[in-house]
Amino acid sequence: MRIEHDFLGELEVPDNAYYGVQSLRGSHNFNITGQKLDSDFIIALAMVKKAAAMANLKTARLDSKIAKALIAAADEIIDGGSCPCGIFGTES
Repeated sequence: MRIEHDFLGELEVPDNAYYGVQSLRGSHNFNITGQKLDSDFIIALAMVKKAAAMANLKTARLDSKIAKALIAAADEIIDGGSCPCGIFGTES
């Protein structure tokens, strides 16, 4: 677990999570319907993030270390990762 901070204090977030304290709070505080984001939607977002990282790497607008980390994270989500937020707790 890692400790993350926001204006409300600190929370423990799983080490392998690609989300932070705000998403974790959202999953705790806004579980209004019990519905989760559709896995196909999450995968599609990861594909967009991966494509953006690849394009920005190719045009030298993004450091290669950061781009590779973003691409690896996107690949993990595409291969079955998830989002803890309910459909109405995504801060979108």
